[in-house]
Amino acid sequence: MWNDTFVEDARDNDIIILVMGATGAGKSSFINAVAGKDALTVCHSPTAQSAIIEHVIVPHPDDAHRRVVFVETPGFDDTYLDDSEILRYTAGWLADSYNMKKEITGIIYLHEITQTRNPSETFRAIQLLCGESVYRNMVLATTKWSNVAEARGKEREGLLCASWKGMLDLGSSMCRFLGTRDSGWDIVLLLLDKQPILLQIQAEMRGQRSRLAQTHAHIMLVQKEKKAKRRKNTWSWIARLWSLFSRSRR
Repeated sequence: MWNDTFVEDARDNDIIILVMGATGAGKSSFINAVAGKDALTVCHSPTAQSAIIEHVIVPHPDDAHRRVVFVETPGFDDTYLDDSEILRYTAGWLADSYNMKKEITGIIYLHEITQTRNPSETFRAIQLLCGESVYRNMVLATTKWSNVAEARGKEREGLLCASWKGMLDLGSSMCRFLGTRDSGWDIVLLLLDKQPILLQIQAEMRGQRSRLAQTHAHIMLVQKEKKAKRRKNTWSWIARLWSLFSRSRR
């Protein structure tokens, strides 16, 4: 079931932080660690048959009159849902935030360090969704360090650093999330004093969900899905041809 409604009881001085990443990267675990409680259900599978946009409200660590709102966005590269469908619901939520004049303060992108590579097309879609102008309000955080040897983790961290160099040069930060509350807050504190931002996809839609099809992120993901479908059809054709060839030799 999808739920893309905006934060209830939203306040003008809320600090809204998006938590993004592929399915299984540890978004729920990160938010639970920062909140200090099991606010979200953690899915231990790398795939999910459904997805929802959820938020958790946490008191500001230094200002009793403010709140930090963590918004868990659906993960791309899901087995059961197309990336364009995931983008549609995420963009709808962002359109609502734009219409309600509730600005995003920061973005935390989580990447599982045990993964040998960063899916280039999916990550490019996230870049297009956010836009270069908001990179200074982004933290790129690696997760699940307990599942990898330190030496191997450092090697992969170096490869990611090279892959993310363009974003880091434009102001993004790169950190490790070690699964603890303190580690999570070390990441969050990098964003709390940032000025609010307008994501590229919000600017492209200007609050109108109907404009999603014209956004750069949507166009790229649709092209990605078309290429994947063509590859699948090609391999199906090869399999059928091989089957006919094998029968003819019997």
